[in-house]
Amino acid sequence: MLNNGFSRFILIILGGVSLALPTFSLTNGDFEYSVNNDTKTATITKYLGENTVVNIPEVLDGFSVTSIGQYAFKNNPILTDVTFPGSVTVIEEEAFYECIELKNIKFSENLVRLGKKSFAKCSGLIKVVLPESLMTMDDEVFWRCDNLEEINIPKNITVLNRGVFYHCLNLKEIILPENLTSIGFGTFSECNSITKIDIPEKVVTIGYAAFASCAKLKEVNMQNNVKEISAFAFGNCKYLEKISLSNSITKIPDRLFEMCESLVTVTIPEGVTSIGYDAFRGCTSLTSVSLPSTIKSIKDDDFLNVKALKTSLFRQPV
Repeated sequence: MLNNGFSRFILIILGGVSLALPTFSLTNGDFEYSVNNDTKTATITKYLGENTVVNIPEVLDGFSVTSIGQYAFKNNPILTDVTFPGSVTVIEEEAFYECIELKNIKFSENLVRLGKKSFAKCSGLIKVVLPESLMTMDDEVFWRCDNLEEINIPKNITVLNRGVFYHCLNLKEIILPENLTSIGFGTFSECNSITKIDIPEKVVTIGYAAFASCAKLKEVNMQNNVKEISAFAFGNCKYLEKISLSNSITKIPDRLFEMCESLVTVTIPEGVTSIGYDAFRGCTSLTSVSLPSTIKSIKDDDFLNVKALKTSLFRQPV
């Protein structure tokens, strides 16, 4: 059924089964959009204009604009500034992917979720201010934003998903929110300008390669609620000198400190029973490792190419 161009489906009956198929996208000025008639809301699905500065409308033809759809501005080569109205709560996957000239973003104060790679490869971004309303950042939101130097992480974020800040080469400082519980796969990998990380008290898990290859990272302070650290979490941090490990971990995973060439001493907490494969491989400056009484075995490969350590392993007193 069609009605003045606003109907959202054609009803087709096949073998007694009714299928509702979408038919039209609506257009208003520079914006193509879809609507939800039940909630009277709109999603911008494509930007048709050629402006460098874009103000997202709050209402389109009587429908409240609540989301920016998948790929809506993807690969826009001239967009420099975008402002979102308070009605926008969601920015979907790759909505602004590789908008290389994008420099200024004013987010909605009611934004709740940023979709996967929504601002990935936006190499023009230097400073980003996220609203405190934000609750979810999907995978790789700011992936490979090479020139990003400064960003806040809102207090409602409890999980940092896979690669959210991967390869943000110029990100200089990051303050993790106190309610954070999990740091995901490669979240800060290759953030080459970060020098220090303070991991909040509520963090329980640190994912694979979470801080791997952070070229200037020197110090990591970890609280005692961390129960699980995945492999290579701090691997190839060549300038890492100091790290405090959580008292709640029970194992040192594979390749945890592989190629941490500046690491000198490590205290492995009581309760750890095993050290993973190549955990300290290539730690050429390592001179002493304090082992707990709970450790059950040490393999030769655990300390491969750690020549300075040969006579310096010792167990903590029970």
